[in-house]
Amino acid sequence: MKRQELEREGKEWVKEGIISEEQLNRILARKKETGPNYIIILFAVLLTGLGFLTFIMSEWARQAHLSRVVILLLVTLFFYILGDILHRKNNTLYGISFIVLGYIVFGSGLLLVIDIYQVTLFSAWPFIIWTAVGLVLFYLYQHPLLYFVLVVIGTIGQLYNGLSFSDFNWILFVVMFLGAGYFAFREELGLYYYLLAASFALQSIVLTMTVSEHYYWYLIPILILYLVGDALRKEENAVVISYVALISIFLYGMYQTLLLQDDWYSPQIPSFDTSFFIVWLFVFIFALYVKWRTERKEEMVDFVLFLPIVLLPQAHLFSIIVLFVFSLVGYLSATEYSSHSE
Repeated sequence: MKRQELEREGKEWVKEGIISEEQLNRILARKKETGPNYIIILFAVLLTGLGFLTFIMSEWARQAHLSRVVILLLVTLFFYILGDILHRKNNTLYGISFIVLGYIVFGSGLLLVIDIYQVTLFSAWPFIIWTAVGLVLFYLYQHPLLYFVLVVIGTIGQLYNGLSFSDFNWILFVVMFLGAGYFAFREELGLYYYLLAASFALQSIVLTMTVSEHYYWYLIPILILYLVGDALRKEENAVVISYVALISIFLYGMYQTLLLQDDWYSPQIPSFDTSFFIVWLFVFIFALYVKWRTERKEEMVDFVLFLPIVLLPQAHLFSIIVLFVFSLVGYLSATEYSSHSE
């Protein structure tokens, strides 16, 4: 039975006293909107949204005229109102799809107005507004598609800020992670944790490249991300935060291995950033203490990925060894777990 049919039937069961309202909500929460229709509509929304983003780059749309702004405003309101009507009629999937389209058109219109009236930007403030509106919409409708889109937009805004202005926008960072983080911890869905952690990992790249000249500062925010996931391991699905941190730092290790083999990059110990070493050592010792205190010493192998290999001579060889050791231990652990499961 589809979710919409189950919802209609469930309301009849509640009226007849077969089940309570709370039981119906719990049943609906377990019935996810999946299947071919969901996937098709998801792609339709994303492609239509990309179409609007392409439209704002067209020659006609970029001509300064009030009619262009009015058209975009009317289209945005149309999608919002239609989506809200469908959502209120329990046609959740189609309703959210139109709301997401309205959200994308709103941001597209905001960027178009900035472009056609030649507003000078010194930061990614349009993305702050765009992300904040997304948080409000998610608060009202609480759908995973809305969460996905607002996190993507916030992340793109931070990347744009770093590439265009060589700066890290702390306001966008705080708005996004306070809002999206609150909803992720409240809903306790694995998808939300994945998206939030992946966004943090990407934004940490911007932070590292804009605040410091040395790429190895990236170790510290990702180690903190790992510790956050480790601290929340008892929460349902929150362990994925640590997984994202490990994937990110493993990719960092691969990049570092290639980088350290280039002749133009040959860091020496005297030029090493002392402030980095002090901060890294403090966080690293704290992480080791947490593992030891919670009697999970076998997980300390994860921390080999967070070692500042760049300090060592022939660092690229040590980097390869570290990646190999971590991969080997991970493979052996997975094999042992599989054998015990059987």
